[in-house]
Amino acid sequence: MLPVLSLIILGAFFIRAGLAGLMPLFIWTWAIALVLSILNALPRWSLRVRSAAIVAAGLSAAMLITEIGFRAARVPTLLEAAPDIKVVSGRTYFHDDPSLGFASTPDTKAKARKQFGGRTLYHVVYTIDSNGHRKTQGNPAGDTWLFVGCSFTFGEGLDDDQTLPSYFSQDLGYRANVVNAAFHGYGAHQMLHLLETNRIGGIHKPVRQVIYEAIDSHVRRSAGRASWDLAGPNYQIDGDSVRYAGNLHGPYFITLAHIALKSDVFRYFLFRMYFDTSFDRRELEAYARIVQQSARLVRRKYDAGFTILLWDEDTESGRQIL
Repeated sequence: MLPVLSLIILGAFFIRAGLAGLMPLFIWTWAIALVLSILNALPRWSLRVRSAAIVAAGLSAAMLITEIGFRAARVPTLLEAAPDIKVVSGRTYFHDDPSLGFASTPDTKAKARKQFGGRTLYHVVYTIDSNGHRKTQGNPAGDTWLFVGCSFTFGEGLDDDQTLPSYFSQDLGYRANVVNAAFHGYGAHQMLHLLETNRIGGIHKPVRQVIYEAIDSHVRRSAGRASWDLAGPNYQIDGDSVRYAGNLHGPYFITLAHIALKSDVFRYFLFRMYFDTSFDRRELEAYARIVQQSARLVRRKYDAGFTILLWDEDTESGRQIL
């Protein structure tokens, strides 16, 4: 009875702790597994149970030591330093979305503070307007200029009046309707899906230009190789274009990945074997066709120009993208 009960308790703990997002999840998991294995190795149990328990105890001890070692050796990076978010009005300023993966929440305001190495890197306010866009001062009745992209365009670490679209609106004397539809962690695949599904509000003709701010990691994001964006829109090459094919990954993969990423051991290998590996030629072609299809949609729907603002780097991957 005890071996079965032990497995039930361990399984329930593993699933509950994994979904709760506990960082030291696997250290506790292997520690509990070690204790339970030792209990099941007592002389009162059958030889078969004790033999299995001894093997399980050895495995648990090895994994516990490995997990502790990887955690002790890992040096936190600037990108891993999560900001402290305090919502000051409305609900949380982002939420899960069935087709985009995640999206901004309209009519919200949040204070974000990021610290690293004992220093405060930024302490800013993110204001999301009624259309779900980063607040940008301008004239809602003026000609529309639409900005799309990721955190570079959204303005992570910047106040509402410090973003690229905000400075652009200022240079136009606040006479234009400048829309910032970018968001943290987005890629070209979210841009295309927003355009295809008419989910960008606050736009009216004439639309003068759509500006897409691109970075090289957008290729991997569109291919489903961003740890925070496993449920985003999946676009597959179809002839000389791309077609929407549901989510980037299925629910089982997403759940397992979220749990595995709580382990320093599994995280190390996941990033080196999947998330951070170089993109291949087909992934690059899919990305380029996603951008191309976005430009076609912009011309057809808005009769507007499409500008790519590329943060190019003189690297092999940068030259391939360019």
